[in-house]
Amino acid sequence: SFEMRVAGKPYCLSILTDATDLWALRERLEAETPAVAYVTLDNLDELAQYVRVSSREAATEAENVIKHWAQELDALMCEYERDKFLLVFEKQKLLTCIENRFDILEQVREIKLGDSSMPITVSMGISCIGNSMIEREHNARTALDMALQRGGDQVALRGENGLEFFGGRTKNIQKRTKVMARVIAGQLASLIARSGN
Repeated sequence: SFEMRVAGKPYCLSILTDATDLWALRERLEAETPAVAYVTLDNLDELAQYVRVSSREAATEAENVIKHWAQELDALMCEYERDKFLLVFEKQKLLTCIENRFDILEQVREIKLGDSSMPITVSMGISCIGNSMIEREHNARTALDMALQRGGDQVALRGENGLEFFGGRTKNIQKRTKVMARVIAGQLASLIARSGN
């Protein structure tokens, strides 16, 4: 707005700009921002120690459930290692998953190994923040490490507000991973360094 005087009388000149298209583009950009997810079947090795049946049939069934979920998300899915997947999909699909509290965890948990009551579980690390795909991929990998350190059977989501966790209701067999060992060793070294005695 501009104050002005014309023939001795005060006026206020207001200029309005139509920003509807700009806001629509911003919302579309936000909705279509890619999210990166690492997905892994996290307890097959542990279950194989306790159940004397092949885990491949159950793993294939769980993989099919994950593939179907990826199709619903219109996600790009790639198996980068046995029973480990990388997914890329739009942020608006991620918001739907958050509303559903990641019901994919429950769907995979319904798959039992052999005749036992032991369910197969899945862990995920997801990130939708970062200035580049490399940053998002790194954040997703870090989130997956956190999910596994917390016992698996959960989703760790790195968003604007830090890490959020979903799931984790299954009592898991305690895992000893290299990541967990490194974290515990780092904390132990830190405690020893600070100790006066």
